[in-house]
Amino acid sequence: MRELKGLYFNWRMMGLNAYMPLITSMILLLIAWINKSEVKDTFPALEMIFPLMSAWWTIFVLEDMLSSEGREILLTYPVKRWQSGLMRVLLFYCLYMVLMIIMLLIMNSWMQLSTVFSLAILFGSQSLFYTSLAFLGLTITHNTGWTLVILTAYLSVSLLSSSISNSFSFLDVYLHIIHVPPYEVVAPFVSKIIILSIVCLVNAHYIFSRAKQL
Repeated sequence: MRELKGLYFNWRMMGLNAYMPLITSMILLLIAWINKSEVKDTFPALEMIFPLMSAWWTIFVLEDMLSSEGREILLTYPVKRWQSGLMRVLLFYCLYMVLMIIMLLIMNSWMQLSTVFSLAILFGSQSLFYTSLAFLGLTITHNTGWTLVILTAYLSVSLLSSSISNSFSFLDVYLHIIHVPPYEVVAPFVSKIIILSIVCLVNAHYIFSRAKQL
């Protein structure tokens, strides 16, 4: 119950920004429905956009403590840093996973995705990475705008490197799929994404926990 109250409070605190991932998911569902006869045309857009939007809630739920005026006062509140930082990040990540499951189930009802489980694992891990990267970016820059620039730059480099060279492949969390990949393809790739996500989360939490006056 306490977590639900905290979730409601944080949702209200984000204002209209809280609804952006919901709107984006509905747009992606619309694109998928329009292209349901050509399933392969939908997956590149889903893989590119949906995981990226997982960072949105992370950025704006922590904006008050890391980017807004008066953050020095907020950081002196008698609340454990892992509760005000890492816990809130993971809570909204879990909420985003609920949104992902709903979206994939709706798609599965008209697309008959035989490997929807592997798609959920892929999108879930990619979303965790973007959530972690956003957390790290915000703790370093203390600015929502620059954090969004970091996320956009990562996406751009990832897309460019897939068509130019493999020099960025060890940091690339995209499969650049044109069809739903089987579990055998997804599982090894996801392991790398989870490791990158943990690295970002650990460093972000360390920086956040050590901050006094950002």
